[in-house]
Amino acid sequence: MNKQIGVITIGQSPRTDIMSEMTTHFAEDVTFIEKGVLDHKSSSEIARLAPGTNDTLLVSRLTDGTEVHMGKEKIIPIIQQLIDALNEEAVDLIIIACTGSFPTFKSDKQIIYPDYLLNHLVKGIFIDGTLGVIVPNDNQQEMIAQKWGKEDFTTITHTVSPYTYSETALIESVKHLNDTDVKAIVLDCFGYNQSMKHVAQTYTKKPIILSRQLIYQTIAGIIN
Repeated sequence: MNKQIGVITIGQSPRTDIMSEMTTHFAEDVTFIEKGVLDHKSSSEIARLAPGTNDTLLVSRLTDGTEVHMGKEKIIPIIQQLIDALNEEAVDLIIIACTGSFPTFKSDKQIIYPDYLLNHLVKGIFIDGTLGVIVPNDNQQEMIAQKWGKEDFTTITHTVSPYTYSETALIESVKHLNDTDVKAIVLDCFGYNQSMKHVAQTYTKKPIILSRQLIYQTIAGIIN
């Protein structure tokens, strides 16, 4: 029986950079319905969603690849609207394609919260200690420390955007983290891809955790 998965990106859909890898983990009869927080929004409307002083920064991209910044608190109502729409389209489950933490949304269909899933998978493997965490923006470092601190990890954070990607910056960050006592290096954003993971693995013997890969494999094991 065919199954449908709703995918909500915090940027604009279609997210070819995400879906090209996601679909390879699922059976052929699984189809996907993408919706983006920034779909059909003008540049001025997108600008109004930029993070304010007290907002949590989230980083994503537009369909043309341009990096965009949003305040999490500003887009939560939009995510709920997209969840409502996907419920009407009778999907089997919904994935929020972001490793940021979100409140529990209202939905008749199962929602996958990658942040919760990622944190607990890593917790189950490494228990505690220090993690190297690579994120898109410097202003996310405090949020990352709090997020992983709840799971008994301390963090050493480096910034490498997957959207204005520099392979040199990634290599330098991985080399630095390799010289520390981190148990693993987490690429903590849905924008990081398999190619970036392969680059990182070339410069360290530490485990490299590609967030989207863990999420895809776990969900595929449930729905396939």
